[in-house]
Amino acid sequence: MRMPGMNGFELARKVKAANPEIKIFLMSAFELSISEFEKVLPSIKVNGMLEKPVSMHMLVSLIVKQL
Repeated sequence: MRMPGMNGFELARKVKAANPEIKIFLMSAFELSISEFEKVLPSIKVNGMLEKPVSMHMLVSLIVKQL
């Protein structure tokens, strides 16, 4: 979510504006749920949320669900 120059919300918004079909996963060191995220930013559709530290199993599982 935190990055130099822009945050994850801004990046997600720009990516979806460029191509609405792109899948977006957000990663944060803080606990977030998709339902909480959608309440705050309902205009940005995310496909998954990851909380750090991320295990390889969790990352692969999330990607496989979206394929």
